[in-house]
Amino acid sequence: MNNFDDAARLLAQPLGDLLLALPEQTKEEITELRVRRGRPLVVMLGSRTCFLTDGGKLINHCSARALSVTDAAFDALFAAVCAYSVHTHMGTLVEGFVTAPNGNRVGIAATAVEKDGTVTAIRDVQSLNIRIAREERGCARGVLNTLFVGRLPSIIVAAPPGGGKTTVLRDLARALSGGFGGRYRKVSIVDERGEFGGFSPGVNTDVLTGFGKKKGIEIAVRTLSPELIVCDEIADDAEVDAIKAGFSSGVAFAVSVHIRDAEDLVHKSIIKKLYLTGEFDYVVLLEEYGDTFSVVDLR
Repeated sequence: MNNFDDAARLLAQPLGDLLLALPEQTKEEITELRVRRGRPLVVMLGSRTCFLTDGGKLINHCSARALSVTDAAFDALFAAVCAYSVHTHMGTLVEGFVTAPNGNRVGIAATAVEKDGTVTAIRDVQSLNIRIAREERGCARGVLNTLFVGRLPSIIVAAPPGGGKTTVLRDLARALSGGFGGRYRKVSIVDERGEFGGFSPGVNTDVLTGFGKKKGIEIAVRTLSPELIVCDEIADDAEVDAIKAGFSSGVAFAVSVHIRDAEDLVHKSIIKKLYLTGEFDYVVLLEEYGDTFSVVDLR
């Protein structure tokens, strides 16, 4: 599976073909394609900002050679990421995203359409940010060998946006359900945004796709008897309450949270609420997709 190539094929020509023709090593480093109507295509390689030239090169400054995205190309891309059914995806579009094939999450910048104080639709889409989802097998090995040998703790995985939280959770779920430590743990993934789709979840994993985390956790606890529930990006009190209920049923959790830096581990409200459940054992602070990490022992 090559999620970058899948993303590139969604773009109209010549952009799509030029992206596909980039060296394979460069493709592996690309983390985002930032597509804005009438403006140059921005290609992110981690924190490095590049622009695609008409000759198929990536340059680090915006010049007259940087290719811009025409209205026609932008509209075709938006239709493609919505699988040619914008109405079908409106439930997530009003939340600012849509999930393209193979788990590439696409952020949306548009104008909100409100009814009775609630956003019911969007219009005038101007920006699409394609985040390239990748399967990094083995990226959770260090966390597993440090924390999960002979036990099943509950962990909070913390990192800035783009820091590898989802990638590590995928690998963690696959390994624990796939025989790590000689046991095939029963794992449930609550995949609200469809970002685990298209990846191997592990032989003993059940995936609840498209459910809100609160509802997904409730269903998993009630019907799937998991040993571990995996959730990405915990953000509100209702989700924390569902996690508390899961703990009361004897389930362990591996969840992720956004942070800007290590100071957020002390000051961010949602993290404090997770601490105060009294059930999480560790915070795993990620650097470089789990290859480098630090552990805070909450016990």
